[in-house]
Amino acid sequence: MSQVDFLAPIYNKEAWVAESIENLQAQTLKDIGIIFYNDGSTDGTVDIIKHYMKDDKRIKLYGTKKNRGLGKAWNAVTKLATAPIICTASGDDVFEKKRAEVTLRYFENHPKVDVFYSSFWFCDYALNKMEYKVAIPYSEKRLLTPREDGYCPQYIGHVTMAYTTKIAKKVPFRENLRVGIDYPFLVDLAKAGAKFGWTKKVLAYARLLKTGVSINRRQEVINASKV
Repeated sequence: MSQVDFLAPIYNKEAWVAESIENLQAQTLKDIGIIFYNDGSTDGTVDIIKHYMKDDKRIKLYGTKKNRGLGKAWNAVTKLATAPIICTASGDDVFEKKRAEVTLRYFENHPKVDVFYSSFWFCDYALNKMEYKVAIPYSEKRLLTPREDGYCPQYIGHVTMAYTTKIAKKVPFRENLRVGIDYPFLVDLAKAGAKFGWTKKVLAYARLLKTGVSINRRQEVINASKV
């Protein structure tokens, strides 16, 4: 059993997944799991992952032939986690090399915390920095009071999140949602009594792609996030 599992539901990330894998392999904490859940990719994503699996036993690949949406994919991959701590991942984002190490030490030093998050950068396809998203102290009031534009005053980037496997298996993602799953998941965590911790350190770099949900399905995300 590894100390930290990186979980990555993945769909058609052929252009980015090799970089993503190599970034995870470069983590300073080596006792990690890298678990991909293929959600019906139709490109070369699976073949690339299998190539890296040959030389790295930490990498695992599961999934389905049919695309079922992020909610179901996240729940499926969460069930596969065996480490006590889960770090979110994807097929196109990258992380600071010490992300797993910093995360593990935080949980060790704060045993009552269930969820941990950090600052991060939104980047373009070449990882040029576009927008800095600073982590702010957690406030349940801010989290449960979203603005009319669909954004939450208590913004927590899912790309930066880590949580105990115990709380993750207790609080599933909403499977009726194919997009906009992040905010409802945070709300459900809060209502389940999860304790949140944070750091201002930048631990993640999220690609903001023109084909991504955050841009081309924004209204759908807003509608899905009304809880």
